[in-house]
Amino acid sequence: MVATTTTTRSLPATISNGDDLSPFIRRAFAQSKPEALLHNLRLFARSKYFIRSVDDLHSLLFEAETLKSSISDSNSTSTMLLSAKQKDIQARSIL
Repeated sequence: MVATTTTTRSLPATISNGDDLSPFIRRAFAQSKPEALLHNLRLFARSKYFIRSVDDLHSLLFEAETLKSSISDSNSTSTMLLSAKQKDIQARSIL
């Protein structure tokens, strides 16, 4: 059981470092527990997928804020132009 705990703790680090997984595979089959290794690999893949999804959402939020700011700037410019145009129309109608 200690080897399984050690395997569980060091497997993500080994994968993240790009190291060889063959010792983990050999140990899992030697202990007749390949399911545990597969389970840990699936958990690692899910956590990486979750982290990637959060990163994607963060970048989407940033892009949405940038777009919102751009629209707000365009709107304020349009408001100023509309106000100037209305003043021009009023000035011409008075003449």
